[in-house]
Amino acid sequence: MKLTSVKAAPEEVAKWWKQYSLNRDEDARNHLLENYLHIVKFTAERMHHKLPDEVEVDDLISAGIFGLMDAVKAFDPSRGDPRRAALDGLGAAPRSQPGAQAQRGHAHAGSPTRPQAKRQGTR
Repeated sequence: MKLTSVKAAPEEVAKWWKQYSLNRDEDARNHLLENYLHIVKFTAERMHHKLPDEVEVDDLISAGIFGLMDAVKAFDPSRGDPRRAALDGLGAAPRSQPGAQAQRGHAHAGSPTRPQAKRQGTR
């Protein structure tokens, strides 16, 4: 697979989603993966800057490709935006998206992994 930023026309992508969802067409799946690889590369490079130097960007890209493969396999085109599914598969959904942290299994207020300050009663 090529890590390019060239994206297909929306009509072409819709055709691939239809082919893949109807009969799990492998060529359509490969086209879809190539179409969304730019998201993997971008996300891996962005995450790499926040991680220790020992973590290689190529390792992040490899992990992201597996996440993308899982996202394409699990995605139902009738339910929403495939880019969102790709980001969810990578564990990199924007925090501004409602429910993104909960869908990725991130902590929310009051969870044991994110201590919450105890509020003193004012009554």
